[in-house]
Amino acid sequence: MKNYKLYLDNIRAYFRIHVVPLGYTETASSFLSQKEIFEIECRVFEELKGGVDDDWSEIFKRNKQLFLIDKLVLQSAKKLSISWRFRYLMICLFRLAHTIVDMLNILLNTPPTYFLKLKKSGNKTSKKIIIVYTNNRSRSDIFNIDNRYCQYDVLITLSDIDGYKLLTSTTLDFKTKLSCLKLKFRFPYISSDVIFKVMASKILFTRGFEKLLDIRESAGVFSREGTTNLAKMFLYTAGKAGFLRNVIYNLPAITPNVLFPRECENLVLISDALPYYAHENINTIVLRDNPYLQWREVAGLLPAKKAIGLLLGDDMNRWVEQEILDHAILDELKSIGCSLCLGRPHPQELTRPKRVSYYKDLVKQYPFLQLELGESEKFLTDISLLIVYTKSTMVQESMLCKRPVIEYRSDCNYSPNESILNISNNLGVSISDIQHLGPEIDENLSQNKTQRHIIWEGFLKNLKISAASRVNVAEVFDNKLINS
Repeated sequence: MKNYKLYLDNIRAYFRIHVVPLGYTETASSFLSQKEIFEIECRVFEELKGGVDDDWSEIFKRNKQLFLIDKLVLQSAKKLSISWRFRYLMICLFRLAHTIVDMLNILLNTPPTYFLKLKKSGNKTSKKIIIVYTNNRSRSDIFNIDNRYCQYDVLITLSDIDGYKLLTSTTLDFKTKLSCLKLKFRFPYISSDVIFKVMASKILFTRGFEKLLDIRESAGVFSREGTTNLAKMFLYTAGKAGFLRNVIYNLPAITPNVLFPRECENLVLISDALPYYAHENINTIVLRDNPYLQWREVAGLLPAKKAIGLLLGDDMNRWVEQEILDHAILDELKSIGCSLCLGRPHPQELTRPKRVSYYKDLVKQYPFLQLELGESEKFLTDISLLIVYTKSTMVQESMLCKRPVIEYRSDCNYSPNESILNISNNLGVSISDIQHLGPEIDENLSQNKTQRHIIWEGFLKNLKISAASRVNVAEVFDNKLINS
């Protein structure tokens, strides 16, 4: 019975990876280089960065971006071999069957009841209010650093959450389900669960902002990055209700191919050192500081032990390729006598049992490896330098905290973090030969404080950020982001 259940689980997993966009990359060996995939991402970005047909096209733009990347990657893979053509055909059939079943699911299944809940925090006596939606509650704290304002956190949820009170709820009726079915026909690559939740969020956010109209003249609406479906719906309905809307992109520099939302008045950036695309009707505010990361404090600290940091994971879930790179790097660290390596997996991976099992086995195989799952600031405080092999925002944050970065690239002619490494003032380097890893580590760890500080200051200058000058976030909020 146990073997039968395992067999069924494997069939479900096989079906899932062929239905989810880019899911097939989890089990495929490297069929496209990182450079080729990046070029596909750039093509899709150029296609989508302009106008949209209607509000729904904007709400689901991120889904379409992933769908188009998946489509082009899969079409490229189909040309590689007969086996890939067969796999391409199987994926298309699986997805057709899944789409048909999902359409029936919209008509036949009863969606759950969705709740809009609110929590007040910060300075509850303040007359200025920030209204925040985030799909990760701990991330919303960045908007109210000093608890200066009264903060309203709102969430769409299916269950009770401690500290949150109910604003309103909804269960989708048959007429609304038909509207969901129409959206499924327009966007067949989006699952019914997502469509149900987005449709429910439109109803709930609209009602919620109607209940908050009395504070509209003393409030500002905030979203972090604002690229998800619900974040865009949050901004869209807030605008319909007349609230001032703001999107904060709290990474040190803009990563390539970012599609900022249209539905906001203000876009707040840390730096404009790297090129980006923003819509004409949006006011862009550049802080020239990162108040959302204690980078000055971390930069002034030396780790208690000389520990090597290693980012584990792949931005496209190319796990076969990732495992090859993990072992190549860890074998080299073992050969040079590394005593402590702090590995940091992507948190989303740790929700999958097979990935948890993989990392447990990795720790057993390399006794000097420890997994670090805490806050990014603690991780950056504890390491002496960082090794990466894929595109990551942690590269920027590591260098901002005066921790050097060594990128090991599997493609000799492509660096996934090229844009930020080009302005790193040699605080970050890229290598394509694993045997160069040891010498690069030795060179970085042998630098004295003065040498490292000079290099770091050059990076800050290129980033257009000063270690000595702190931004007055409250002044920016008071004057530009919150109605008075």
